[in-house]
Parts: sequence; structure tokens; C-alpha cells
Amino acid sequence: MNRIERTEEAVAQYGDIAYQGNGRWLCHDTGIEYSNADIGAMLKPALVKAPAKPLSQKALNARNAAKNHGMKALKGSAAQKEWAEKIRAEKISFAFSSYFPEAERPEALEALARLTKAKFWIENRTKSSDAIFKLAVASLRAERKVEEIEEALNLFIMLEEQKLGNFGMGFNTGRWPAEARKRFDELRDEMSKAGRDII
Repeated sequence: MNRIERTEEAVAQYGDIAYQGNGRWLCHDTGIEYSNADIGAMLKPALVKAPAKPLSQKALNARNAAKNHGMKALKGSAAQKEWAEKIRAEKISFAFSSYFPEAERPEALEALARLTKAKFWIENRTKSSDAIFKLAVASLRAERKVEEIEEALNLFIMLEEQKLGNFGMGFNTGRWPAEARKRFDELRDEMSKAGRDII
């Protein structure tokens, strides 16, 4: 049998595996044999990608500034986050300038806080801050509209099913009167149209 020296590096890479011989791997401490699947799983950490490069100080400062305004860290690859955090910081600084209407600021910041994909900021980097705010606010309003319609739709379904005595048993629009089915379809279409504006 070939013995793997029990050095710190070997333990870090192979765990308790100490011997290999005749295609067998044995635990150094217990002598229990590991299957090839077990060994593959144990050796996987060596194949794991290196940790992502940390953000630069400028990107971290940008992230912290955004955090102070209620925004979350962006999602995406390390490179995307590095770039997008800086773009977002530049764009949101406009929201606190004297050019931005004070009355619109809370809704704009709430809308911007929902934009957590780094890709969005990169794809829209050439747009003006005002254009991005309008997109974000339109998306926020569309989300709210969808939520309102969804509530109305659920209430509508509940009431129609109660009329038929089927409350709590699922719903089947085929049994509903024609006007109820028509209203159900209108609400569903309205919800679908509103949902198209969500970023």
C-alpha cells in the first residue's frame, strides 16, 4: 500500500484518508474503506473555485453609501458588482442633489432599493439618473398595481366560490356565470399588462 503522509496539507486536502492501495482508500484513524464516490466528494473542495475577489475600496464606499439610503448589496458576479456599485452610487447621488424634487425622493429611493441586480445598473449606465428613476418608479408602481389586482382577483374568486357553495374546495371558473368569468379574465389580463412594466 502507498501511504499518504499525514501532513497538515494532506489532511487539509484529503481529510482522514491515509492509505491507498489496490484501488482502496482507507481512513487513517478507523481503517474504514471509502468508496470511489466518497473519495470524489472529499476531493471536490480542491476543485472548488477560488473565492471571489473582494470589492475595491471605492466600490465598498459606494455600497456603504447606498446602504445608508436603505439599499441592499447588488447581486451578480464579482466584476459586475464592482462596476455596478460605482454606477449606482453615481446615479443615486443625483437623488440627493438640489435638482431632484424633494417630494418625489421617498418613492424614488424605495423604487431604487428594489433594483438589486448589478446587470440592471450596467445595462442602464448610459441613461440619465432621471431616466433610471422614472424606470424604477414605474416598476414599483407596476408591482403595487399587480399586488392590488392580485388581491382583488383572490377576493373575487373567494366570493364567486362562496356563491356556489364551494368555498375552500378550489375553484372552477367553468361553473361561474358568464359575467363573473368575464370579470375574472379582465382582472387577469390587467394584472398581466401591469406586470410587463416590472423590472
